[in-house]
Amino acid sequence: MKKVSIIVSSILLFFVIGFGGYKWFTAGEIDGNTIFAASIHRFFVVIAYMFVLFLLLYFSMSSLISSVTESDVFPNIRFYLTLFFMIFCCWALGMAVRKYVNRLTNQEKVQMRGLFLVAAFVSFFVYLLIFTI
Repeated sequence: MKKVSIIVSSILLFFVIGFGGYKWFTAGEIDGNTIFAASIHRFFVVIAYMFVLFLLLYFSMSSLISSVTESDVFPNIRFYLTLFFMIFCCWALGMAVRKYVNRLTNQEKVQMRGLFLVAAFVSFFVYLLIFTI
C-alpha cells in the first residue's frame, strides 16, 4: 500500500512540476492575451516523456532486482531479457525524442532540450526516491 501511495504522489508531483514549468512556455502578453512560445502540445509531450521514463526505470529495475533475487542461478534468461528490454526501450525513447526535437526550429530546440533534460532529472530523482523509501 505504501508503494501505491508513493507512485500516486509521484504522478501528482510530475503534474505539479509540469504546470509549474508552464511559465517556460509563455512569451508574454498582448492586450491581456498570452502569447505562447511553444504550444500546449509540447508541454504535454514533456510531461509524457517524464512519466514514461519514470515507468521504464521503475519497472525495469524492479524486474532486474527480482530476477536476481528469485533465481538460484544468477545470469538467467529473465535477467538477460529484462536487460535487453530496458536497453531497447531507452534507445527507442531517445530516438523518438531526437526525431521530435529535430522537427523544431533552432530557437525551440534549445528550449525543448532543456525541458527534456529537466524532465529526465526529475524522473530519475523520483525513481531514486521511491526505491530508497
